Order: sequence, then structure tokens, then C-alpha cells
Amino acid sequence: MKGKALLLTLALLPIGLPFAKITDSKQEGWFWYNYEKPEEKETKKKEDKKKEPTQDVKEAPKISVFLTDEELKKLDVDTFQKHHDWALKNSMSNPTKENILYYLKVKEIMETRSAEFANLVNFYEMQALQKERSQPELALYREAQSEERRRFINKIIEENRGDFALLFFKRDDCQYCQAQKQILDSFIATYNFNVVPVDIVLNPQVAKKFNVTAVPTLVLIY
Repeated sequence: MKGKALLLTLALLPIGLPFAKITDSKQEGWFWYNYEKPEEKETKKKEDKKKEPTQDVKEAPKISVFLTDEELKKLDVDTFQKHHDWALKNSMSNPTKENILYYLKVKEIMETRSAEFANLVNFYEMQALQKERSQPELALYREAQSEERRRFINKIIEENRGDFALLFFKRDDCQYCQAQKQILDSFIATYNFNVVPVDIVLNPQVAKKFNVTAVPTLVLIY
């Protein structure tokens, strides 16, 4: 009898009979058709997924909270800009000592990072210039290009200097105005251009007409 059951089971295997856990349990016998139901399989899959280790998800940096110096330095450019804008708005809408000092700290770190970037740009620019100097043909091309640009500018100024003038707004006690005057003197000597100095203390109405609030200021008039 047992032999016939074994043969029948083996014959039915190819057609997909859900088979059997082999056990030595006296209650179940050798062949016990204890297969899992479809819904039981789905439940088991869900349970297995729950047991799978989850990957660590990097938490996005918080924008609207105070951060330490180290946390600020680790922020990427876009996030840092958003945080800077938040700190500025927060200090303006609620100008407490704590908020203002925090904004100043963020601003200082931003300026430091900007300065470091500018230094790197200058460094690589100098390297590019040195490489350019080592290639005579490229240096000659740059020089010719600069000369062509100077000729173009000279031509434009010479053709239009009779129709235009520069108003030079200044103040006698302004050191920057004195430095600007030296540059303008050289410009006048080179191009014979009409430059009119205007003292904003002696001529406040003229300054007001042209919306001049700081000196030195140059205004081109037609």
C-alpha cells in the first residue's frame, strides 16, 4: 500500500501537485500535504520585507533652526544660501539680540567661504596666464585682440564726444573723489572729452535732479 502511494505521488508531481513536507512525525506520517495557502504566502512575504534591514536615509539639513559653526560649514551652497536668507528674514522680523548675532555669524561664514572661492579662482587664473605666456602664439593673439578692442573704444569716443558729456559729482573732503579726479584728468587728456565737475554741497539741486546720493558719481548726459 505504501509503495502504491509513493508511485502515485511521483506520478502527480509533474502536473504541479502541491507537495508535501517529509516528516517523521507519527501523527502526520511520511507524506503530509501541508502546503501553504496563497494568502499565507503573501502574509509571509510582507513579514519578510519588514524584517529586511532598511538603508540609512540621510536626513535633510534643517533650514529654519540655529546651527553650529561646524554644521554651517558642512552645508552645500544652495542650502547655505537658503539658510542665510532665513537668518536675515528672521532677524529682521524679530530683531532680538540673539537673532541678529546669529545672522552676523552666518554672514561672516558666507563671506569667508566667498573669499576662499575667490582666492582659488585667482590662483587658477594665474596658472592659466602663466601657461598662456609659455605659448607665444597665444599671447600674440591676446595682445592683438586687446589692441583691436582699444581701437574700437577710441573710435566710439571720438565719434561721439561732441554730443555727450560727463557730470562728475564730488565733494571736497572726499578722498575717493580726489582719486577719481586723477583718473578723469588722464581720460580728458587722452580723449579731449567734456567732463563737468559738480560739487554736491554747492549744488544740491543738481544732485537731487540726477538722484545722486553718494560721491564720487559719474553721469553721462546727451
